[in-house]
Amino acid sequence: MNGVTFFETIKVENGKINNLDLHIKRSSETILRHYGIIYAIPFEHLLDGYYHKEHSHKEYSLQNGIFKFRVVYSNRVLNHTLTPYSPQTVVTLKVVDCNDIEYGYKYENRSRIESLRALRGECDDIFIVKNGYATDTSYGNILFKFKNDNNLYTPTTFLLKGTKRDFLLSKGLISERELRIENILECESFYMINAMVDPISVTVVF
Repeated sequence: MNGVTFFETIKVENGKINNLDLHIKRSSETILRHYGIIYAIPFEHLLDGYYHKEHSHKEYSLQNGIFKFRVVYSNRVLNHTLTPYSPQTVVTLKVVDCNDIEYGYKYENRSRIESLRALRGECDDIFIVKNGYATDTSYGNILFKFKNDNNLYTPTTFLLKGTKRDFLLSKGLISERELRIENILECESFYMINAMVDPISVTVVF
């Protein structure tokens, strides 16, 4: 596994890390699976270092607003950055088929996903279908709602177990459900989620 690196993208809102326990859990499971060691990344300690340097960031206060905290790691922390968060506009998702894609861990190397994203045409992002089943977008999980059904669902056939997805499932706000490509037209609405954003309404384009 030499040379393989992973990353966590974490939302810091008004000085606090969102879903800290879920980021620790996912990164710890990744390290155990790939390196056979037990290690919990000290995200809070890493973040504290930025507050000690806050005097050099006169243009913003780290205690106010939303920041993107990105931590790259292998069997140890390699680097990390904290930047003000600027949300991307995502309105449309282009359906893209790929039966051999694997992204069960948050690898820093996203070349396969980026090659698929290049097929989005005029859409903002992609809706990846694997072996006929809905999975994820290029950088988020999918939620969907069927017509005449008020429940929100997320595909059982996801690629990456997102922290926002896990949080919503743990609170009973969404449920898992299989979604095949031929059933997409039965859906009334779709949403995208990731660690940085709450559900964003999107349109799926074939």
